[in-house]
Amino acid sequence: MARKDAPLDQLVARLRCDRSLSRTPLVQAAFSHYDAQGELALPGCSVRPLEVETGTAKFDFSLQLIDRGERVTGYFEYASDLFDEERIQRITRHYCTILDQLVKDASVAVGGSWLFGATERAEIARLGRGVTVDVRGDLLASIEHQFTHSGQRIAVVDGTEQTTYAELAAHVNRIAALLDSRTGRGEDALVAVCAGRSCTWIAAVLAILRLGCGYLPVDPQTPGKRALQALRESGVGVLLYAAQECEWAGSFEGRALDLALEPSGIVGATTVRASRPERIFYAITTSGSTGTPKTAAVSYRGFANLHAWYCNALSINADSRILVATSVAFDLTQKNLFAALANGARLVLRSEGNFDPAEVRNLVEEQQISVLNCTPSLFYPLIESCNDARFAQLASLRHVVLGGEPIDLAKTKRWTDHRSCRARMLNSYGPTECTDVCAACEINTIAALDATAPIGRPIPNVVLRVLDSARQLVPLGTPGELYISGAALGLGYLGVPSTARDGFVQLDSGRAYRTGDVVRYRWDGQLEFLGRLDNQIKVRGYRVNLEEVEAALRKHPRITDAVVTTTRTGETVGAMHAYYVADHELDRSELRYWLTDVLPRYMVPSSFTWMSALPLTRSGKIDRLRLPEPRGEARRAPRGDLELALHALWQQLLGITELGVEDNFFNVGGHSLMAIRLAEEIELKLRRACRVADVFERPTIQELAELLNGRVPETSAEHPFGQDALG
Repeated sequence: MARKDAPLDQLVARLRCDRSLSRTPLVQAAFSHYDAQGELALPGCSVRPLEVETGTAKFDFSLQLIDRGERVTGYFEYASDLFDEERIQRITRHYCTILDQLVKDASVAVGGSWLFGATERAEIARLGRGVTVDVRGDLLASIEHQFTHSGQRIAVVDGTEQTTYAELAAHVNRIAALLDSRTGRGEDALVAVCAGRSCTWIAAVLAILRLGCGYLPVDPQTPGKRALQALRESGVGVLLYAAQECEWAGSFEGRALDLALEPSGIVGATTVRASRPERIFYAITTSGSTGTPKTAAVSYRGFANLHAWYCNALSINADSRILVATSVAFDLTQKNLFAALANGARLVLRSEGNFDPAEVRNLVEEQQISVLNCTPSLFYPLIESCNDARFAQLASLRHVVLGGEPIDLAKTKRWTDHRSCRARMLNSYGPTECTDVCAACEINTIAALDATAPIGRPIPNVVLRVLDSARQLVPLGTPGELYISGAALGLGYLGVPSTARDGFVQLDSGRAYRTGDVVRYRWDGQLEFLGRLDNQIKVRGYRVNLEEVEAALRKHPRITDAVVTTTRTGETVGAMHAYYVADHELDRSELRYWLTDVLPRYMVPSSFTWMSALPLTRSGKIDRLRLPEPRGEARRAPRGDLELALHALWQQLLGITELGVEDNFFNVGGHSLMAIRLAEEIELKLRRACRVADVFERPTIQELAELLNGRVPETSAEHPFGQDALG
C-alpha cells in the first residue's frame, strides 16, 4: 500500500490500459472498507455523516463496508445499464451467506463455501432438470409398421426419384440380407456406411439397425486417411459403401461390401432384432483435442428419448415433409431421418454438391417442406438476399430448428418479422458426445435487444448442471461450465481407454459429460452460451479443435512447430489462420493440398504464415498477441474501381489483408457458404447480378471482375436485390 495515494489517471497512463467508453479503465469492480468507530469531533460543532446521492456509478460494481463498531453497514453501487435491482439483491444474499458460513467456521475455504442457501439451490437444480416422461414404443418397430401399413405413400424424395415405403422396405431387405450373409458380424457390432444423401444410404442405415448393430455414417467427402484412421480406432469391422463415392474402400482393413452387390440366396424380410436400451444406436466421428479424431457413441435409449421429444415438439405426423440438407455424418441429420420414417412422413433429400440457396428455396416451395433443421450458417443465406417473392417460397415452413453454433438474432429477424413467416424457430443445443439436442428454446419471441439466442432449457429426461471449478452449483447469472447427464448422455468414445475418456466424469449424482462450454442462467431461467474453456471452435456447425489442426501441420516433414488462430465475424468464426516454423517458406498451395489429404476441407486454414520462430511469453507459452497479421498470397494489386471493390469484399469475408487479384478464392480459405455470401454481397453492394456458380467458375478477382464488367449495374426498383442470379 506504499503507493495507495497514486492518482488514477497516472496509473492508467503508466499501465497503458485500453480506453473505452463502455467501461472504466484499470478496474471495473471495487471494494472498500471504512473504519468509522472513532467519531470526528469539532469544538462547538455537531458532526454527523451525510449521504450524498451522485446519480452516477464510479465503477460498474462496487461494495462499500462501514465499520461502526457493533454494526457494519454495507452499500452496493452499480451501473444500472449492466445490473438490475433483482440481481443486486441476489448478490447481497450470496455475500451474506458466505460471511455467515465463515463466521460459523473460519477454517472453511471461501472457494468451498456455498453462495446460496438450500432453497435457492433447489430452485437452480429444478431449472436444470427436464420433465420426467415415460418414453414408450419401439422406434424401429414404428418404421416397420409404416412399411406394412403405408406401403404406397411416398417415403423419400431424391431429386426426380420418389421411393414409396414399400419400395424402401424392399431395399432394406436386400441390404440386410447382403450384410447378414456375407459378414461374420454379431449383434451389437458397429457397421460403417459411406454414401451420400440418397435412398441407398437410408436403406443401409435401417438394415444395419434391423440386424441389431449400430451404424457409423461416413461423409464421402472425408479424406480417406482420416476416415480409415477413425474406423480403425473405433473397432469397425464392416464397411458398407457406394463404390462411386468411396475410393478408399479397398484400403479398409475389415470387410468392405459394395452396396450395389446382390445378396446370395433368397431375399426376404429379415427379423428385426430386439433393441436393448444401452446398445450403440449410432456413432459420430468428431475433431479431437489430442490431435486425432474421436468417435462418440449414442445409445438406443438416448436416441429414443430425443426422437420422442423432437416428434412431439414439432408435431410431426404423416403429413409432415422434412428436408435433409446437411451431411450424412452430422449428428444433426440423424434425428430427421427417423422422425419422418417412424411417422409415415415424407423425407426430402437435398442433392449432393455445393449448397445453393435458390435450389433449397425452390425445393421448399415445390415439396411444401414443413420442417427444416440445419445450422445457422446454412439458414442465413436462405433469407439474407430475399425479397417478398423469395420469402414467399418459404411460406410452407412450420418449424425451423437451428443448431450447431450460436444464432445471430439480427440475421433471423428479417425472416421472423416477415409476413410470410409462419414457422416456429427453435434454437437447439447438444454436443456430439450426447444426443444431438439436450436443450432447446423458441426464438421467435426472444427480445429484440438480445444479440444471440439462449440455448434454452433441458428437454425431457435430461439434466443440465452449471458448475464452478470445484464442481459446485453456481447461482443465476454466474458463469460456469455445463455438465450433462440423464437420458441424453452418450456412451463415450470408442477405442479410447476408460482412463483417457476426457469429458466423461463421475459426479456425486452419477456419470456426466463435461462439455467445456461456459454458460450461465439468465434471469428468465434460460441457459445462455458464453464461450469455450479450450481452443475448440465451430466452423459452419462442425466442431474443430485447433490442436488437431496444429498436430496435422506438425506432421509435415518440413514443419517443426505450428499454431492456429481464428478471426471472427459477429458470433461466428470467420477464418482459421496457420503460423508455422520451418527452415524456409513453403509453397502455400502445396501445404493446403497436403492438409486436405488428412483433414476435412472445413478444417484447412485460410492462410499460412511462415515464421523463423513462434513468439513466446516469459513463461514459455506461445504469445498469440504477438503473432503478425495473417498473410495472403499477394500478387498483382487490384486496378480499377470494380477490382478494388471485389478486393475489399474478399478481405472482409476471408479476414486476410494481403490478397492478389490472381488468388483463387477457394485456395485462400473460401468455401461454398462463403461463396454464397460473396455473391450476395456483390449483388447488394456492387449492384451487379452474380450467381454462386460465377464464383466457382471464375474464382479470382481478375476473372470475376472481367465477367461483372459486362453486366450493367442493377437499378430497377422491382428487384431491390438485383436479378435472381441464384436461380
